[in-house]
Amino acid sequence: MSHFYGTLQGSRGQATRCGTRSSGVVTEAAGWKGCVETYVFEKDGLDMFEVRLKPWQYSGGEYQVIAKGRLDARCVVKTFSKIMKEEIPPPCAAANSNR
Repeated sequence: MSHFYGTLQGSRGQATRCGTRSSGVVTEAAGWKGCVETYVFEKDGLDMFEVRLKPWQYSGGEYQVIAKGRLDARCVVKTFSKIMKEEIPPPCAAANSNR
């Protein structure tokens, strides 16, 4: 049964994808010079999210986590300025295996 949902709206209409607690959901929105990637997943029984700015195609640059936290509208989000002092983990292997 799906635990996470992702939607995309573009020139061809809307598409929806589902993810389980073990798979999570990764979405990407890209332009010529970069990409914003969102990842929702479960960790220790909590729904979590991470938003990254990342290179796209041959744009160069590095992954940058710009927000992360608990996927709960009532919780405080860790912002870019707080994240800069932390080590950025590599992209999720499970998320990348679906590409």
